[in-house]
Amino acid sequence: MWIITMDGPDGRYVTRSNAVITAVGFLSRPNIPDLPGASQFEGLSWHTARWPQGMDLSDKRVAVIGTGCTGYQMIPELALEAAHLTVFQRTPQWVFPVPGYTSPFPPQISWLDRNLPFHTNFMRAQSANTAWFTKLTTIDPEFDDPHACNAMNKMARDVCVKFLNDKIADPELAKIMTPKHPVWSARAVVVDPQYGIFDAVQRDNTTLVTSGVKQINARGIEDQDGIQHDADIIVYATGFRAADYFYPMEIRGRGGMTVGELWGPDGPKAYRGCMMPGFPNFWSIYGPNTNGGLGAAAFHEMITLFAMKCIEQMFLTGKTTVEVKKEPYVEYNELLDRLNLQRVWSDKRADNYYWTHSTRTAVQCPLPNTQIWSYLNHPQFEHLEMQ
Repeated sequence: MWIITMDGPDGRYVTRSNAVITAVGFLSRPNIPDLPGASQFEGLSWHTARWPQGMDLSDKRVAVIGTGCTGYQMIPELALEAAHLTVFQRTPQWVFPVPGYTSPFPPQISWLDRNLPFHTNFMRAQSANTAWFTKLTTIDPEFDDPHACNAMNKMARDVCVKFLNDKIADPELAKIMTPKHPVWSARAVVVDPQYGIFDAVQRDNTTLVTSGVKQINARGIEDQDGIQHDADIIVYATGFRAADYFYPMEIRGRGGMTVGELWGPDGPKAYRGCMMPGFPNFWSIYGPNTNGGLGAAAFHEMITLFAMKCIEQMFLTGKTTVEVKKEPYVEYNELLDRLNLQRVWSDKRADNYYWTHSTRTAVQCPLPNTQIWSYLNHPQFEHLEMQ
């Protein structure tokens, strides 16, 4: 029996449950850097995940700190609205052009969803096929290129470089916007080729700062070159606490052991991304090492199905608890660790949220989509302890 203490709008309350499935994800708790002087800023500031409703930026000077995927996709829209936009970029990202990316689906697509049998299923099956991603991101030790990990990865880089150079005529700016890490060693960004980040940084009302933030003061931000950038609003596009799964919850299993004590210094781990020894009748959706392998929605659905099949097996066998055994848990994570070292996100040049610990990534799933689908669709009950 799980005892669950929660804080809600009406205060704290306690409930009980025979089983728990968490769905808190890992890109949910904002990561706000501890920058000198941040508390002195007299304007407004917020993280991208905490955007105030109805905010009008039309007469505002806006500063954006951070240029990951969120920053790159948000900055073009802010540049159209703000009076002036200052972008603080530490690391440029690879950008893939996808025609029509920001355009609505044509009405014919919705008509097909309503009238063509299995059209939605076909579309979902197409999006779930990520075999190309495995090929794109697997390191080929025989491939000799300082900028790419294999031939397909180089082709993807060439596409990105061409798009960048077609968009940016200034060679110096193009150099600044060209990443030093291989494609997909950090999160790549999809944009509409008609208008995106490269257009935004060339606008007259946009200033790109690459020297870094020295400090924040009452009027705005001073960069590392000592130049002051006044701002009315500071937006933190600084990502999330990706490795802090379940944070700030405290989860205690058998004998009072916390998940942190189970994980130790290597960080979060789970069997099939959702079970941990010592935590019976407990599953996590978007848990450790479930980013990649399958599409996010497909992964969530398959783990839900996996949990339901485990619960079903308990009913059929007259048991009341199920948890993964320690040995399969260890072996599964050792497999992930070996394979993740063969993928491009282990490249040391990348500054990413994938590799969140010195010894392993708690985020990425390196398994092919068919393998992880099989693991979750067909639970190996010999790996589980039922009582």
